[in-house]
Amino acid sequence: MKKYWLVGAVLCGLLSFSFLNYSASACIGPDGKPVEGTDGAVTNCGSVEEGEVSNPDYWEVDPETLDFGMLSEVGRSYTASFEINNSTEGDLEFTVAANKYDGDDIADENKLASGWLAFVGGVTYYKVPALSKKTVNVRVIVPADAKAGTQYALIKITGSDEKVQYVNVRMTVGGEDAKFGGAISSSFISPFGLSDKVSAKATVKNSGNAGFEAKYVLRGKSAFGNADWKVLDEDAAEVAPSKEVTFESSDTDEALGYGIFQVEQKITYVNDKGEMVEAGNSRTVINMPMWLLIVIGVVILLIIGLIVFLAVRSKKKEEEEQEAEEAEKAKKSKKNTQVDIEIDEDK
Repeated sequence: MKKYWLVGAVLCGLLSFSFLNYSASACIGPDGKPVEGTDGAVTNCGSVEEGEVSNPDYWEVDPETLDFGMLSEVGRSYTASFEINNSTEGDLEFTVAANKYDGDDIADENKLASGWLAFVGGVTYYKVPALSKKTVNVRVIVPADAKAGTQYALIKITGSDEKVQYVNVRMTVGGEDAKFGGAISSSFISPFGLSDKVSAKATVKNSGNAGFEAKYVLRGKSAFGNADWKVLDEDAAEVAPSKEVTFESSDTDEALGYGIFQVEQKITYVNDKGEMVEAGNSRTVINMPMWLLIVIGVVILLIIGLIVFLAVRSKKKEEEEQEAEEAEKAKKSKKNTQVDIEIDEDK
């Protein structure tokens, strides 16, 4: 009986070996993102800088988030700047305005910064020639009664082509009461998938009154050999005071392939000591297509059926041999009985 189970184990082992050697990673294509214009030194407000065309139908702002950093003193002003980059082949006109942050991901008590903003020289109108960029200087004046913690606002940029973009504004009023409180509240990587991609998620919570940007990276590599890590997903998000952000990768842009892999996710955030730290988790992940799972299921059922069939046949054969043996014994016993009778009759 044991030898039949051994046969089944060997067949299962061969099937597993075939799966380990099956891999179909997706190809990596060229980066389709538009290339930004040529960077140059930031000059005074209103300065013009020529650059090459990257997308002749597009204009953009850089950076998308204007971070004034930690403002150590109340009652004084601080200055930062962003650029309007006109990559189109025509001249454009722009107006800028300070707006209140209107997203639900930030509490109302942290949306006061729009009233603290002003544009240097009072300039809110800019004409940007084709293939050029202009610098917009922004000043923030921190009220004397401002509480410690991070405040947010938006700067609205409206182009003469009727397109609108926004620059997020972040500033943190310093002092003894300014506290960061980043921590990973949960993280998970699915150990099994029926596609060539990976499902994972992680949540970063901020229990302090100072906001920060959290960064997320999901990467994987073959569980065998010295394969290089492949980045599957990258993301970044603002974690406002008393809020949390969840990074989720259920349909990543990059495919990992089919097989057995080592996958890890790393999250960078600011902890309660004000330190930028990196943490995360990793695990072994098995990816296989649905048809292969069906094939494996069918093969396993066939192996079980074969083992049962062989076991039943073996048992039946044993029973037949036992019956034949008992019949032979009965025949011999009957013959011996007849011999005994004949001996008695001779006497």
